[in-house]
Amino acid sequence: MENRLTRTVERIRESPGLYIGQYSIFRLSWFLEGYVFALEEIDGAESERALLRTLHFHIERNHHCNVSQNWDNILWFVTGNERAALDAFWNIWDDIIKSENGNEHLQNST
Repeated sequence: MENRLTRTVERIRESPGLYIGQYSIFRLSWFLEGYVFALEEIDGAESERALLRTLHFHIERNHHCNVSQNWDNILWFVTGNERAALDAFWNIWDDIIKSENGNEHLQNST
């Protein structure tokens, strides 16, 4: 699923210091929440918000964690530090995007 959020996340991956300052799961999360909030104010950003919900669900499911914590806190808790949590995020993000693209392809072929 190619949308504004996926393009922005890929830009951040290429140059995290430019967008979030430090290589930090928390800074990424804050940036993405602010970015999606701004998009919602402009035009609704339904697909971007849905993708963040998918991310949260995916992390909860994969880490058998059903707590009232944001996805960044779950990754930080599971990995033990911000750098490792952000490394884990990239792997999870890639899985979600591959899955979303596969689902989109299946929907378009029916």
